[in-house]
Amino acid sequence: MNIIDRHQFHPSHSRYPNSRCLVNFTNKTEIHFDRGAKDDWCVYFVKPTGKRSALRDQDYFEFFKNLSDTVSRELVLAHFTLVYYMTSTSFDRLVVQEILNFCNVYGDLEAEAVKHFIIIYAAMISEENVMRYPLKKRVKRIGFHQAVSLRWTASDAANYSRGRNPEDLQSLYSDYFEGAVVEYGTKDS
Repeated sequence: MNIIDRHQFHPSHSRYPNSRCLVNFTNKTEIHFDRGAKDDWCVYFVKPTGKRSALRDQDYFEFFKNLSDTVSRELVLAHFTLVYYMTSTSFDRLVVQEILNFCNVYGDLEAEAVKHFIIIYAAMISEENVMRYPLKKRVKRIGFHQAVSLRWTASDAANYSRGRNPEDLQSLYSDYFEGAVVEYGTKDS
């Protein structure tokens, strides 16, 4: 299935002059970074009409929760974990290629799975680049785990970490992911 325009399979220009386009899909939608309310790392989804919206954790957690019900919780978790560990501070087209490779197992949901895995990948890149988030991408892993593994509502999982003490969240992270003990503000590997 041809989901991503192979000629636009890299950061490129977008319809929005100051944005940083990550991916152009063959259906004329885009995912990119641009200025948000707080920083320059807001992830946007742009529809074929050019209308864009900032993406919310709740939306993609809900998608992954439903996908795990439809396909396999273990498979969705394994794919997320792979993307999680491949995420750094910059966009890497090899990660997107990996997403394209593993999403073919999702059948009719392949295109939506690709879109949502790229969205959460971009969201984790954003977390890695925003200095005010000491736990960086680990916050996304906590929320993903709460929604998909623990079956919390997507809203509860998306909002749980807001305003919480970083040390408490790091302790929770360590409880969830045994062996992942690191000081907050550093990457786990």
